[in-house]
Amino acid sequence: MLLMLLLACTNTAPSDTGEADTQEEPATGDPCEELEVRVTGDDPPQVGDEWTVWLWCDDALMLGATRLFFDPNDIATVSENRAAFLYEGTASMTIQVGSRRMSRDVTITAE
Repeated sequence: MLLMLLLACTNTAPSDTGEADTQEEPATGDPCEELEVRVTGDDPPQVGDEWTVWLWCDDALMLGATRLFFDPNDIATVSENRAAFLYEGTASMTIQVGSRRMSRDVTITAE
């Protein structure tokens, strides 16, 4: 009974430890330290070869909306993250997954 009277006289619950810390730590830096383009197929490619192109972040495959394109754009046909090389030459290949983007030069050789 005495315990109940003492608890009734306080304005905080016994488990209350004071003010709650509601301030979150600000995010610092980019969580992705190393972007890397990986391909499935012969590297360097020849005319007629196909590549499946992936973007990796710190050894983790990036998934999501993917855009693969080349400059010049007619050096390869592109379907999702696959490219088929049409003629020899040098091109800049860019893959973008979400907001992450990485480019790489590619030299396509004759068959």
